Amino acid sequence: MRRILLLTAIALLIGVVGATASDNPVTSRATPGDGLVVQAQSYAVTSGSMAHFELLVNANVPEIAPTTTTTTTTTTTTTTTTTTTTTTTVPDAGVVSPSSTEPPGVTIVEPPTVTTLPAPTTTVDPGPEMTVQIRAHRRLTSRAAVELSLGDSVGPVIDILEFELSKVSRFDSATGQRLLELDVPITGGIADVNRLDLLEPGVYPITIQIRRDSALVTAHTTFLEIVDAAGIGRGPFQFSVLATIDDPGPAPDSTELEAVAAGLREIADLASATGAPIAVALPPGVTKDVFSKDLEVADQLTAALDANDVLIALPDHPLDPSAAAENDLNKLFQTLLDEGQATLSELFPIRPVTRGAWPTHDQLTPEGAALLRDVGFPMLVVPFDRYLGYQGSLVDLTDTSLLLSARLPDRTVIRMLVVDPITELLEPDSNTGNSPAEAAVLLMATTSAMRYQLDPDLRSMVLTTADLTAPDPEVLAHLEQFVAEHPAYSFQPLDRIADITNMFFVDGLPVTVELDTRASVSLKGRVQRLDETRLRMADVESMLPDSDDRPDGWESTLLTALSTGLSAQQANLLVDQVLADLEQIRQAVRQPETFPFTITGRNADIPVRIPNTSDTPLRVVVRLAAEKLTFAAEGVEAVLLPNSITAVPVPVTTRSNGVFPVLVEVVTPAGNRLTEPVELTARVSTLTGLGRVFTVGALLVLATWWFSYFRRRRRAERVRDVEMTRSRHPAQPEHPEPETTHDENDTHGDTGRSEE
Repeated sequence: MRRILLLTAIALLIGVVGATASDNPVTSRATPGDGLVVQAQSYAVTSGSMAHFELLVNANVPEIAPTTTTTTTTTTTTTTTTTTTTTTTVPDAGVVSPSSTEPPGVTIVEPPTVTTLPAPTTTVDPGPEMTVQIRAHRRLTSRAAVELSLGDSVGPVIDILEFELSKVSRFDSATGQRLLELDVPITGGIADVNRLDLLEPGVYPITIQIRRDSALVTAHTTFLEIVDAAGIGRGPFQFSVLATIDDPGPAPDSTELEAVAAGLREIADLASATGAPIAVALPPGVTKDVFSKDLEVADQLTAALDANDVLIALPDHPLDPSAAAENDLNKLFQTLLDEGQATLSELFPIRPVTRGAWPTHDQLTPEGAALLRDVGFPMLVVPFDRYLGYQGSLVDLTDTSLLLSARLPDRTVIRMLVVDPITELLEPDSNTGNSPAEAAVLLMATTSAMRYQLDPDLRSMVLTTADLTAPDPEVLAHLEQFVAEHPAYSFQPLDRIADITNMFFVDGLPVTVELDTRASVSLKGRVQRLDETRLRMADVESMLPDSDDRPDGWESTLLTALSTGLSAQQANLLVDQVLADLEQIRQAVRQPETFPFTITGRNADIPVRIPNTSDTPLRVVVRLAAEKLTFAAEGVEAVLLPNSITAVPVPVTTRSNGVFPVLVEVVTPAGNRLTEPVELTARVSTLTGLGRVFTVGALLVLATWWFSYFRRRRRAERVRDVEMTRSRHPAQPEHPEPETTHDENDTHGDTGRSEE
């Protein structure tokens, strides 16, 4: 003990103690096989208080042994006692003997003299001196120093306290474990040899050693922070817990459904282990599917989430915002997001569903981020590896406890919170070599040292894993205890972080990064094929009854095919299914039956017989074309009865008689051809019409003949009159022989004259 006091005095005077190899062993993070493993401890303590440590001893320390029953053997030793009696005669009262000081007449009897022989003795070996040393090292001033403290660079010792092993250890008979339980007093501002002297606020490495006769048996390094209870000093620091489940898409198989169910159970375990508010991002559609099939998971999760927990709104099935913005699907993204939010509100009726942050580990373009901002997300949460891929990222200088900015196309920005790599300590079932308590201590020490290293500010950190899944519930439970001990730390919901955290500035300017240049999934080819399919769907929909619900199902299938949770092959299969349904309906309308027909009137109806082999009445339009017939230009719309041949009367007007072809075409109400044109043979024989034609024609011929006849006769008479006049003229001889004149066109001249 004298040696310990001397070392302490030197440490106080000089401030630095050079540790030898035996006094300062190399320590590493504890694993269950290490010599000492922290099971529980204090982290943030104030001056004058007590720090508590509980460690599991895995080293070979048999001195921490189970309590045993001891049988005592009694050995009898014979002692020889010699008694000598002396009698003295006392004189009578009143007579004083000059040679005696005793009263006269009194006889004094001396007590017997007892002589005891020594018993035989046996020398017992007290065993080794077993001690536990608590060594405090120099205060840390940077985050990097925390990592160095776990190796050779733990730093110089500034104070030591020592305990007897037997007084701070016990054997747990129920588990068979050897345990250390230490209550270490902390100096209250003035150096004290009986307390651990940690005089300034800050993070201190603490090494706990077990020694046998001053020789080191095993050791372990942990951390304590001395905090100032009077104020927060360096500014508040908020933790926010995030747990997400990847959406397997709208068509998950049994393996993917089980993975989602396992993720839901992990979140339920996390929520049960801690009272800290948790932001949960659940795929709405798949979660609803799992809940309907596994009521135990549904009950477990809904019971575990309390009023402080929030759910993050997500689309009803996955649609990457960058791909949506690239293909002008912003409205669809908004619709799916609204539907997904409604689904989550239905599954968790008393839990708020918010748009406080968008967590993603996929590529994100500026257009995609702008879409997220427009639909209500003020902040992005991205893993550190994803952040490093952005142009403008600062690999070595990034302060993940402050918000960064991401540039948008309109020259505005959206805030971004980057997941710190230290969160690897929160990986469930990880092999980082830390017990849950040690992982929590290391995380607290790292963030605390960072606060002392940097300027005071409003800082936050999201607690999740590298892939944004649920953090380890045991680590988080210890972390919650440490936060409760620390006056500057608190847990806050993720949707509040954007409002209570400052921006990260370098040289007076906010750090702004450029997002990805393209989306994780390209939908261009898929969107084009879906547009073509929708045209066909609209065409077939015009044939169906208004009450038919198949168009809604087809549209839902096409929207599903746009999901970025599906591969291109899976999406094509969905589109093929819709196209097959459409084609089946189209093919149910067969070609009209061919037959000759006769029209005997000016106006008539041609009965076009069209088969429908489906179970649904179908609307069609029948169009006819012929040179000598007139039809309605728009055709005739008719409803074909299911599983029947329907005769559709088509009105026509004849323009001429005769025999000629008539083409029949069946189209959808939207105007697209359903069958190849069919040729019918028409015979037009309008009896009433021909009689009128013949009568009028005969009258015209007769009138023409009579007109010609009277004209020729009149000309002949004029000629005769002229000749008779000439014969009576004085210059002519008497009684000349008259000449006969013939009209070239008058074939009946002689007959006429003879008759006359």
